[in-house]
Amino acid sequence: MRIKTASIFLFAILLLVLLFSCEENSIAVFYSLEHESEVEDNKSLDNDITVTNIERFGDYYYISAGNLYRRDTKGSTQKWVRHSEWPGWDSATGELKDGLCTEFTVFNETIYAIFYSVDGTETGLFQYKGNEWKKIENGLTGLRLDKILSINQTLFVAARDSGSSSWKLYFSRDGESFTDTGIGDFFRPIISGTWVPDTAATDSGTFYLVTGKKVYSGDDPENLSVAEDFPSADNGYGGIYYSRALKVLFLSTADGYVHANDGSGWGTSNQAEGVSLTDMEELNVDDNIVIVVGSSNGYYEIIVAEETGLDKDNIVLRIPGTGAYYSTNINYLNTTLSSAVILKFYRDEEKDYLFGCTSGEGLWRNQQANGYRLWNRE
Repeated sequence: MRIKTASIFLFAILLLVLLFSCEENSIAVFYSLEHESEVEDNKSLDNDITVTNIERFGDYYYISAGNLYRRDTKGSTQKWVRHSEWPGWDSATGELKDGLCTEFTVFNETIYAIFYSVDGTETGLFQYKGNEWKKIENGLTGLRLDKILSINQTLFVAARDSGSSSWKLYFSRDGESFTDTGIGDFFRPIISGTWVPDTAATDSGTFYLVTGKKVYSGDDPENLSVAEDFPSADNGYGGIYYSRALKVLFLSTADGYVHANDGSGWGTSNQAEGVSLTDMEELNVDDNIVIVVGSSNGYYEIIVAEETGLDKDNIVLRIPGTGAYYSTNINYLNTTLSSAVILKFYRDEEKDYLFGCTSGEGLWRNQQANGYRLWNRE
């Protein structure tokens, strides 16, 4: 019996030695397990919801997660509530009641939200202003709405005719009426967009909108066309993002690559194998720029050191918490966020918060704490 017990003990010791002698990633996992209690959880929001967007508007954060929710920005412990003036949309009566909010954005100091009827047969765009809801139909009548984006004082909506499998893109400059951009049918809705200002003037520049395997661009929503000289993506694009700090345009793909253009041409990262890359955002950590890249399995980061800038020909996608811990401490490795489908990032510069919206894993918040950046669950 003593021999058997000693053998088991010796095997356990050898196993631990083997694990701790592996690469830094393994050590990070053990450290993360030890510090599991550091992850906070705001119990007012379900952990398994899908969050499609989050934005700050006034003194509140708003999210679309089946319903519209909000919480006060004063502290991380503030509770998420479904506003009493947000009853959803009842297609039978045409009134807002018991509907589903799939997307929203803030445009011209006003909330615009897409609601679906519970049975999924009807959709509508609603404007929330002055504590009242108003349905916006001019230019969108009879259409099924899918995606809404606010880019450089322009509101974009991806929509399709009932029964159609292809989308069209509509835009509005006043939020009251919409016009077809006229760029033709596309077989995936617009998933991402950005604005790149001209170097000569900040009030002029170029729209870039990503859908499927195409990028559309133009200086006016009425004059969009397929962008030339963009890297191809066999399985489609994931997102597009312009960093004003770096003056670099980033493009992610479903093939696991990030392409970057600093004005002198495109560079390409190493491949994040086996994942689709999605939305991007940036942090400023100790004067270093960190580009965070969402994916179908957690997220990746690109570290841009202040003293060197971005080398577009040597872009390195890192798994957070395994190298230089810029975007997060290694508590990330012990969270379900590290294996979640990340749909969108949002940065609140005033609070220095980074939010991550996921599919089925709730909403997460990244912030500075005790000398590290940590992820906590909302």
